[in-house]
Amino acid sequence: MKILKKSNDFSDRFTRIAPVAKVLSLVFKALTYVSAVLAALLLVVAFVLVFVDVGVDDLLFTPHMDKISDGQYALSLGNGIEIVPNKTIGADHIKGAAYSGIFTLFAILLVCVPIFGFLGKLMKNVGKKEPLSVENAMLVNYIGLCIAVGTPLVLLVKQFFNYKLVSIFVDEKVVFNPSIDVYGILLGVFIMIVGTIYGYACSMHKKETALILSNRDD
Repeated sequence: MKILKKSNDFSDRFTRIAPVAKVLSLVFKALTYVSAVLAALLLVVAFVLVFVDVGVDDLLFTPHMDKISDGQYALSLGNGIEIVPNKTIGADHIKGAAYSGIFTLFAILLVCVPIFGFLGKLMKNVGKKEPLSVENAMLVNYIGLCIAVGTPLVLLVKQFFNYKLVSIFVDEKVVFNPSIDVYGILLGVFIMIVGTIYGYACSMHKKETALILSNRDD
C-alpha cells in the first residue's frame, strides 16, 4: 500500500495521516455510539437486577465473584487482591458485587463517550486536510479536560464500590478513605497545554494566511 511505503521526504510521511484519519473518524464515531448504548444497557441491567429474585448460584454472573466450593466464594477487588468471605453469602451480597462492576464500567463508558466523540471530529477534520483548524485545538483541549476530570472520577467510583464490597463481605470495621488520581489529572492538564499551543499555532497560521491574501489584493 502507498500509505505504508517509506519516503525519503520526512515531511511527506505526515501527509499520509489524512486517509488514515478518515478511517479513524468512522471508528471513533462508531465507538461513541457503542459506548453510549452500552452505558444505557448497563443502567437497564441495574434497574432489572433490583427485581431479580433467584438463588445465589444463579446470580454468579459477575466477574467479581467465583465459587470455590458449596457455600464458599472468592471476591476479587482488582489489583491482584482477592478475599474469601467467612460469612454466609446471600443474593443481596451477589447483587452488591454486580452493582460494583456495573457502575464502575458505567463510569468508564461515561468518560469514553465524549472522548471518542471529540477524537472522531478531530480525525474527520484531519481527514479533510484541515489540520490547522482552530476547532482541532479546542477538541484536543476537550479531550484533555475529559481525562483530567474523568480519570479521577472513575477511580473514585471504583474505590467507593471496593469499599462497599469489603464492608459487605467482611465483618471487620472498614472505613472509606478515597485517594486522588494525580497522574490522570496531570495527563489531562498536559494534553490541554499541548492543545493550547496547538491552538496558538492554528491562530497564527490563520492570521498569516489572512495577511498574505490581503497583500495580494493590494
